[in-house]
Amino acid sequence: MKFGQSYSKTFVHFWYITTKNNQMNGIEIFGYCASALVVLSMTMKDIWMLRFLNSIACGAFVVYGILIGSYPVVIMNAIVIGINVYKMYQDGKK
Repeated sequence: MKFGQSYSKTFVHFWYITTKNNQMNGIEIFGYCASALVVLSMTMKDIWMLRFLNSIACGAFVVYGILIGSYPVVIMNAIVIGINVYKMYQDGKK
C-alpha cells in the first residue's frame, strides 16, 4: 500500500467516525457561510469592497465565536473589523 492511499483511508475513517450519527447543525452552517464570505471577499479587485465584505464576514465570525464559546475567534475577528474600518476611514479621507 502506498503512503498516500493509507493516509486518505485513515482520513476517511476518521471523518466517518467523527460525523457518524451527527448532523450538521445551524451553528455549523452559519460558520461555513462566514467562511464563504471570507473567500468571496478575497476575490474583490476593489480594496474598499474587499474590506467591506471582509468586515461583514468577520462580524459573522464574531457571532459564530460567541455561539461556540471560542473567545480567540471573537477577539481576532473583532480586531480585524477594527483594522478594516480604520483603513476604510483612512481611504475615504484621501
